[in-house]
Amino acid sequence: NENAGKNWDGSARVCPVYGPHHLEISDAGNGVGLTCTPSTLTIKACADAACTTPYTNGFSGTLTATGAGTANWGAGTPDFVIPAGSSSITKTLQLTAANADVAATLGASSAASNPATCTFAGCSYIAYNTGFLFDVPHHVAGVAQTVSVRSVKKADNSGACVPGLANVTRTVQMSCSYTNPVAGTLSVQVNTRYLNPGNSASAACAATSPVSLSFDAAGVASATVTYPDAGNMGLNMNYTGAAASGDAGLVMQGADAFVAVPASLVFSGLPAAPLVAGAPFNVTVTAMNGATLPAATQNFGHEAAPAVVTLGSANPQPGLGNASAINVGLSGFAAGAASTNLTWNEVGTIDLTANHVNYLGSNLSVAGTRVGAGRFQPAYFDVSVTPGCGTFTYA
Repeated sequence: NENAGKNWDGSARVCPVYGPHHLEISDAGNGVGLTCTPSTLTIKACADAACTTPYTNGFSGTLTATGAGTANWGAGTPDFVIPAGSSSITKTLQLTAANADVAATLGASSAASNPATCTFAGCSYIAYNTGFLFDVPHHVAGVAQTVSVRSVKKADNSGACVPGLANVTRTVQMSCSYTNPVAGTLSVQVNTRYLNPGNSASAACAATSPVSLSFDAAGVASATVTYPDAGNMGLNMNYTGAAASGDAGLVMQGADAFVAVPASLVFSGLPAAPLVAGAPFNVTVTAMNGATLPAATQNFGHEAAPAVVTLGSANPQPGLGNASAINVGLSGFAAGAASTNLTWNEVGTIDLTANHVNYLGSNLSVAGTRVGAGRFQPAYFDVSVTPGCGTFTYA
């Protein structure tokens, strides 16, 4: 039928979209939790396969956990509702079993067009009876974060968490991983150790590295975490006991995820003054970290949905002209920097601004200002002549 897929008038038929493309389930522990405490899952409604565009028309569904053990959901139900105007909601899950580690495959039952996906492999979630709890906050790249690491285990006579390692110093194995962007050139530093085999400040995350932690009577150790680049990162920790330390057979794991955002956007490469009003001029914007000696965040702009910086103008001097404000999106960052041509069609000076809001959903933003760009001068003067008398005039 030649009219298949067409409207009555022969135009192409477009089917309306009534729900999200799919749901995405994420977990700060990257699919690893503890039986003695809940984990927080984030359920996100996605309008496309890559989940770069959120679906915000409101949606509901039911989470599933298929496997052994008992799934204890927040508010006592696996049902969830994402309100209109939002694209995500959180839900807690505590997976328990009788004195055993337990695993389940997570999913969601909903009217989404496609099955739910997870940010951790195979949607496989595992809860251990012993492990590490820690939370690295979203933060400015290159700025050290002090993180408390809790060593916990399920109590013998209840489901509560009690200290797992107390009043001891232990060497744990730690590793870092790239989530978004999916690759990088620099590694996370924990205390004085870079998480790569060579303990190198200029090498990427690789394998596991030994880090010494001292746990107090409450089973808590303090660690300093630093990452000089931008992006969404994973941090993993594990410990295997030994007879020599008196904890043979003890296996502890823990994981967390965080976002590191550039500290500032710095302008460079402007031509020397004077500049010509209305003529293009080049600027370069570099995303810098917040280290004592700031450096470019080379992964900025390499995200799955590459970051876009909005360039603008403010504070024209003198403020008497009628020029249109600059409003340009800047993308294509390489090694943390990108360049473009701008125009300003008035004389004087302006402040150039750059900003990126809510980097990777962290609620952290980055901005920068170049004060007093210019000075801009006219391209030329136009002389007009009005006849003075008769038909003959000279100027």
